[in-house]
Amino acid sequence: MVVVLVLIFGALIGLMHGLMITRLGSQPFIVTLCGLLIYRGAARFYTADATAGFKFGQSFPWLEQYTIGRIFGVPVSFLAMLGIAAVMWVVLHRSVLGRYLQAVGKNEEAARYSGIPAARVIVVAYVICGLLTSVSAIYFAMQFALNNSEAIDFVRIRGGFARHFLQGFV
Repeated sequence: MVVVLVLIFGALIGLMHGLMITRLGSQPFIVTLCGLLIYRGAARFYTADATAGFKFGQSFPWLEQYTIGRIFGVPVSFLAMLGIAAVMWVVLHRSVLGRYLQAVGKNEEAARYSGIPAARVIVVAYVICGLLTSVSAIYFAMQFALNNSEAIDFVRIRGGFARHFLQGFV
């Protein structure tokens, strides 16, 4: 149930961004940047500026199976990425929506003059983006916040490498 709510919430955020861009005439960069700041601020307010993860020992076996599990040694997340990429390839290269997206992306005004509902196409693109972002958020949450001690170990192990890597550039 929570997964469905997260997916719906992501799609609604995409819808809101798409409508702000098409109906209000706002610049897409400004809408997404302000969205980032607003959502990050809301999350920090909700968590009282602390890192929030799952409770210690809390697990979601059915969700773990689809996010961090393996099938014949291949991570399910990789298979999900291949599946989503295949579906999006079909949508972008073999459907009317894909042709509309390409036309609007190349020249929105020319697409509008040729009869393509450019505003609707832009809103649909933002809804799809919001939906896919919520899918990636679910995978991210399950991968890195499943167990707080594992997340801390991951940061400690990777943090040493990242620190040395960044120091090499400075």
